[in-house]
Formats: sequence, C-alpha cells, structure tokens
Amino acid sequence: MAQFWQEDRRGSSSRCLETRHDNDNIDISQIRIFPTAEEIASQYPEFLPSIDFSRPHFLADPLQRYIDSNYRLLRHDIFGPVKQLLRRTISSLDPKPPLSSDSGTVDFHTFTRARVSRIAVDRRRGLEAHISFFRPQKLRRISYAEHGCRWEDSRLLEEGGVVCFVSSGTVLFFVVSEKRAYPRGNTSQSPQHTIVARPAGRERDDLKLLTQIYCERVEGLLVDLPEIIPATFMPVLERLQEISKIGELRFQQWILPNPTNGRTHMPPPAYARRAGFRFCLDPIAKSTIANLVMSPTSRANDMGFINTLERCTDLDRGQCQGLVAALTREFALIQGPPGTGKSHLGAQLVRILLRTKSEARLGPIIVICFTNHALDQFLERLIEFGVDNVVRIGSQSQSQILRDKNLEVLRSNSSKTRLENATVAKTYSGLDLTMQSIEYNLALLVEIRKVRNGGAPEKQLQASLADILVDQLDLAESLRQTLDEVHQGVDCRALLAADVIGITTTGLARAAKMLQRIQSKVVICEEAAEVVEAHVISALMPSVEHLVQIGDHQQLRPQINNYSLSLESQQGIAYQLDRSQFERLVCGGPTQAPIPMAQLTVQRRMRPEISRIIRNTIYPRLEDHESVYDIPDVVGMYDNVYWLDHAYLEDGQDDGKGRSCSNEWEVQMTKALVGHIIRQGAYESTDIAVLTPYTRQLRKMRAAMETEFEVFLSDRDEEELVHDGLETEVNGFEDRRSGGIRLSTVDNFQGEEAKIVIISLVRSNLQRKVGFLSTENRVNVLLSRAQHGMYIIGNAETYANVPIWVNVRHQLEEMDAFGEAFTLLCPRHDDMPIQCSEPSDFPEPSPCPFPCGAGIGITRNATPAYSVAKDLAPVRTITI
Repeated sequence: MAQFWQEDRRGSSSRCLETRHDNDNIDISQIRIFPTAEEIASQYPEFLPSIDFSRPHFLADPLQRYIDSNYRLLRHDIFGPVKQLLRRTISSLDPKPPLSSDSGTVDFHTFTRARVSRIAVDRRRGLEAHISFFRPQKLRRISYAEHGCRWEDSRLLEEGGVVCFVSSGTVLFFVVSEKRAYPRGNTSQSPQHTIVARPAGRERDDLKLLTQIYCERVEGLLVDLPEIIPATFMPVLERLQEISKIGELRFQQWILPNPTNGRTHMPPPAYARRAGFRFCLDPIAKSTIANLVMSPTSRANDMGFINTLERCTDLDRGQCQGLVAALTREFALIQGPPGTGKSHLGAQLVRILLRTKSEARLGPIIVICFTNHALDQFLERLIEFGVDNVVRIGSQSQSQILRDKNLEVLRSNSSKTRLENATVAKTYSGLDLTMQSIEYNLALLVEIRKVRNGGAPEKQLQASLADILVDQLDLAESLRQTLDEVHQGVDCRALLAADVIGITTTGLARAAKMLQRIQSKVVICEEAAEVVEAHVISALMPSVEHLVQIGDHQQLRPQINNYSLSLESQQGIAYQLDRSQFERLVCGGPTQAPIPMAQLTVQRRMRPEISRIIRNTIYPRLEDHESVYDIPDVVGMYDNVYWLDHAYLEDGQDDGKGRSCSNEWEVQMTKALVGHIIRQGAYESTDIAVLTPYTRQLRKMRAAMETEFEVFLSDRDEEELVHDGLETEVNGFEDRRSGGIRLSTVDNFQGEEAKIVIISLVRSNLQRKVGFLSTENRVNVLLSRAQHGMYIIGNAETYANVPIWVNVRHQLEEMDAFGEAFTLLCPRHDDMPIQCSEPSDFPEPSPCPFPCGAGIGITRNATPAYSVAKDLAPVRTITI
C-alpha cells in the first residue's frame, strides 16, 4: 500500500503518514488519471509537491521529483475542484439538484433519474453505455421539435466531454460519444434523453462496475463536466507517466537544478559539433550577398559579426543576436518583448535550418505553438517565405491556406503497402470475431438483467461474465492498437517527406509516439512562456538535439484552472503551476542558476509615446525602430495616447472569478469614442480594438455597440461568456476575423495588435480594489497592443496602490496625456478643439460643428447621415 507525505508547518521536513485511499501511490505511473470513488470520498488533504526544488519532497532523484511534481499538480489542477463537487454530491444526493451551478472553479450540470439502459460495443470505440436520464424542467416547457434542435445545439453533454454517473457509493466517469435529442426509436413526448458514452478509463474494476450498474438497474445522477476534455490533458499526463517509467529526459542537465556557475556556457547542438560544420545564412541574406556562413561557435555578443549580419540581412540588431543564440545553443531561450518580431525571427530560423537539413540529417523540423491560431499564423508566414513543404497536424485549423497541408488530407491521398494491407485485413478479421464474442456475452448479460432477483447465482454468473468481457475487451483494444500502428506508419511516411511539421502543444503529447518514429532533431516552440511546463516536457523526445523556445515571460503566464496553484495567489507561490519552464529557467532560483537568454530589443509596432510607457516600466533595453517615427497621428484626436480619469463607480463587486465587474459609464464612454474615431473615415472597423479585463464588461460592451457597429469576439471570449453564465450559447465558430471592431478580454488578446486600442479598466471603488490588473504581466499586455493610438478609460485613484499603474500615470502626466476629458479635433479646424468628459459631449453624427464638410457619418445601413447644423449638406456615409 502506498503512503503519503506531508510537509510540516515549518516547511523544513517531511513525515510519512498513513495511506489515504486506493489511488494514493508513490509511483505516479500507478495513479489512475481519473479519480476513484474512494479518492473522492477521502477527507485527507491531497499531497501537492512544489516545483520549487528548495522545498522538501519524498523523492531524492531530481528527475523523478521533477516529473512527479508536474504530474500531481497538473492532475490536481484538472480534478481538484471536480473531486470537491462530487464529494458534496455523493454526501447529499439532492433528488432535485439545479440544472447547472458553479463549484469553486468547475462548471457542471446535473440530470436526474439516470440509468444505464443498454451496454453495447462499437467496432471503433469499444464498449459503450447508453445512459438515459430526465431532461431538465426548463426544456420540458418548450415544444418537442424545438427542444430537439435546442438540445442538439446546446453545450450540454458535448461529444468528447466528460460525464460522471453518481449514486450512493458509486462514481463512474464516461466520455460522451453521441448526444441524441431523444432515445433511438422514441419520438414521443417522453421527458427522457439518452446519450452514448464510453468508460473514461480501462481499469477492470470500472468495467465490472459498469456491468453491475446495468444489471442491477442502479439509478443515480448524471453530472456533466463541460470543462473536462480528456483530449486536452490525458496525453500529457500519460506522457509524464511514461517518462517516469523510463527515467530519462532530453536536456535534463539544463532543466533540473544546478546551482553552480557551469550553466553559463551552452554548447552548440550535437549535429553542429562535427568538424568543419557551418550554418549557411544565404536564405535570409540580401540579394546582393552570397556565401554568408556562420560557425556554430559564434557568440551573440560578438558585435563585429552582429554588425555584419545586420548589414547583410533584413534583421535588426536584436534579431541578429537572437538568431545567433538560437543557432549556436542546443537549448536556446529567446525573449521577444511586444512588437519585436518573434515570429519573424522564428521563420528565418527555420529557413536557415532547412538549408542544413540534408547535411545534418535533421529530419523534419517540428514547430509547436500553444494555440491553433498562432500555429496557423506561423505556418502561413513560412509559406509566404517560400517554405511550402509543411504538414499541419490537428483538425482545429481555420486557415484556408493550410487546408491541403493537413495530415488528414495527406493521409486520404496516401496508400498502404502490401504488407500493411495484409496486416489490416488480418487484424480486422480478428477484431470481427472478438466483437461477435463480446456481443454474445452482452446478450447473456441482458438476460441476466431481465430475470435478476438479487440471488447469489445471478451475482456469480454476472461476475463471471464481467471477467470474460474484460478479457475480450482487452483483446479488442490490442487489435485496435495494431490498426493504429499501421495507420501511424502511413502518417509517418507523409511526415518524413515534409520539411516542417506544425502541431499544438496538446497535439504533440497525443502524437508523441508517432513523432518519435520521425527522429526529428530540431524542435522550435513558439509562445513558450504561455505553455504549462508539463506540456513542454512532451517535446523533449529522445532524438531531439536542438530545442529553441521563443516567448516572453513578462507577458501573460500559462492559463490554469485552479487559482490556488498560481503565482498570483499567496498559497500558489509554493506550487507555481502557472510558471512556464521558460520563465523558471530564465529567472533561476535558489537551487538553479539562470540559463543564458537572448533578448530581442527593437520594436516595430508602437509609436514612441506608447513604447516609452513599457520601456520605463518593464523593458529598459527596448528600442524603437526608425519606422515607428513615421506612424501617423490618430485622425480626429488631439492626443495619440491619453488616460481619461473619472470617478464613476463600478456596477458590481468582484466575486473572485473575474466575471462580476462592470462599469456602465465606461461602456457608454467607450462607445462614444469608438463612434467618433470610426466616423473620421480614416480607419476600417478592424483597425479598432476594445480591451477590458472582465467578461461582464465585455458582454455589456457588445450589447451596447452591436446595434450601431459590426463587432466580433474571439471563440475563446465567446466560450468564456458562456462559462461565466453571461451567455447561454456560443454564437457559432465561424471565422469572424474578416470584419468588425474587435472586443476582447486582455487575456485573449496576447499576440495580437490593432491600430487603435481603447481600454476600459472597469474597477472604480473607494477600497482601491483592482482585481486582475494588479498583475504586471497582464498590465504589460494591455499597454502594448496599440500601434497608432491608445486610450485608457479608468479611475486612476482606484489604481493608486499598484506601483506599475502609478508609474504609468506619472509618465502620462509628463506627456500632458492625463486628464478628465478627451480632446477631439476636426482635421480642418485644429485650432478649435472639442472637450468631451461625458458620452453626451461627443457631437453626433459629425465631429465638427462648423460647415467645413469634413464630418463623416457611419451607420450599418446605407442611409444618409447629416451634420448637426440643418443647413449643411449631408456628409458621406460608410457602410460596414
């Protein structure tokens, strides 16, 4: 039996305690990923080790401790709140629970009178349960036809999501395979629904429990957990378990603690250490330059070579230093502050490495990104540079350019070898026979269910059948794995023929076994500072000789579910789950010296008045590229950067989950400012972005503005509105980036930019509570998105206790860009400014009350708009 360890109150030692439950194992490879019933019921505190190596841990081996800590913390981030919810559910088993509620940080829905009405087997998916339950009261009040459509389109019980069957002492997790509007063959007005779901785990006990629930007609609650998506975490946790068994990890000499000074010199990649090896830089050289090469022993601080590189390429000095560091260090970390061209550098790095691909036998270069959007953008950039032989893994791409380069498309155009075809035929034959045996035994189980009276013979027969079924299901699963290996072989041939393979961090963990067969030597990780460390570990495959991480640890950290595990909470400082590997290695710590990092230093996004703000608060080395001095002034505004200070109090109090705060006055002021700017006719609606930290404010912004302007939200913002109970459904998933003013939360706008950014700070209270915006990383993102103009609307007094905001205010006051009114300008009457301290102060529809003809109106429909003065000619109308 396993024992667990707990740090004492002084944090200086550990002590051994009794076993807590049946899933309490020292070896993480023996821990079930999904919680057991006994684990959920346990009242003992969960053992949560710290990633900080200066704190106690029961494992002495640094690698095993490192993997153990990442596994336990990531698993707790996913299931900690779920276990609390289910523990309360089991203890109460309320016969009439609410349809949906919120427990801590987990969203859930409950359905009553749930039963396993049928057990079946699917050739592809394996054993499945048909679970019937009563539909919610609020859906019973609508017509059945309407109900069917609404049910199918709802976020309830989505395919691929997790549900949990709960009864007295019983907990069983499932993954939804099919969601149906009503039981198959039943078109009556029955209040029942049925879903098809497969067991989430493959443990024998779970499969035997399923047969017991079925035969005994056990009735319970069905708990829908829409945020728990196994595809996003199972591959990562399974990969950590696999590494724990192997006991080896690439680059562990750089990743694990080493407090000595021996970490300052980073050797070149192993493939580049061969005598006479040179990197050919011709792919990025100017057309008049030829035979530009670089030794792998070059240094990023060799300013003579850096000057030469800057003259011969289109890279600026910071990018040249970053490129040299990326090529000459086997474990390279490149920090790119906002607007410094991180993605551009990454693309140029790929072009150089591809010139060396054959000589160094690099295999395909693997590019990984945290988000699908960022991955699409990076691969599209490569194609623009002529790197056309790319393969995109994953079905979530919205790029039309990459549509024919998706692995699924390439797979459909590939053929199997004669041996593979023979293996497939033989395996399917065996699978069909196994399926027949399973179906026969399931039919026997149905008969037992029909005649069951609770006697011992029936129980014994049921148990025996369950054992036989488990063995047969194991055999069927083994045959499916054989088929998967054949399909992987086909995929591998397509991947081996590629120059670049693009995949998300989650997809990488899922495809790790297949990618290990590719034997790639180079992995480039974009958005590295946004990735939870456990996800990066999946990229450290045995064949990798060169890892380049590009990111910025001073912008947003990785997003996690459990606030108590984050650095933003006092408790979370011990766990640091939202601290990326990038940040941990760059900053170092008590047991770990920092790893050398190259920093990009020249920004090409922001006008100097904007970049000055983040230079004086966060990036002292940040320089302005000469091109930003040519950015034009914002049309219709006296100031290009301005903080509008006000004293209007917020509407609600922060509930700690970031969704309850809003400020109606800021909504109306933002709407008025957007209307004024867009009426100038100098900007497309897509040039404007409105940012706010709170989803409730985001919702109010959309409601106020969508009646007059085309607006759009990202899919992630739409989903967060639903999660926070502010919308009932996501408004589709079509690509809405083609037009409209972008409304976004701060966290979902990292990596993006707009010509004009309007910021609603929301918080305005006498207690000086600022919530989200006390975090410097988030403030950094907020203040670095604008190119031409940035306008802040907020109560400065509320932020007077936050040092970075005090700094920002002082800088703006020095620029005379802080006050209680916006100053509007007509391009033809710049000597007659208009002061606007209230939404009603903005002239409608023309910004100029004088008969100059410069006013421009804008509406959603092509109807004439007129200036305030009745005797003036109608102004031009632009339809968006």
